[in-house]
Amino acid sequence: MNEIVKICKKHGKLAKKDVYLYKKLVCKKCNNEYHNKYRRKHPEGQRAYARKYSQNNKEKIKFKNKVYRQNFSLEQRKDKFKKTKLTLSDDYIKHLIIGKSKILKYKNIPKELIEVKRLHLKLTRKLKELKNVNK
Repeated sequence: MNEIVKICKKHGKLAKKDVYLYKKLVCKKCNNEYHNKYRRKHPEGQRAYARKYSQNNKEKIKFKNKVYRQNFSLEQRKDKFKKTKLTLSDDYIKHLIIGKSKILKYKNIPKELIEVKRLHLKLTRKLKELKNVNK
């Protein structure tokens, strides 16, 4: 049933289910590696594709978000937010910088500002920790 169709130079023998058929037989793993490299080299194309997809599928995206909110309880979402807060992720720091500002946008925040804010948060956390230890 899963007879050997091709021998990949990287991944060895491949069964029929592990092969893509285009103009020639291509290993799925090699194909995924190729496409991942391409996406990393051309991020502007990926952003344009995502923008176009979101404009054409607004209802579908709203539905998926609604299902996500229904499937994950408030506690689970809070736990996920706590993890980003503890690790000081870029998104969390951007969220802090923007606050309730209507002028700033996520994409307009430079990486250097994020790093400075991250250091600021680490320092303030450390100071609070030392202050609580000394009490």
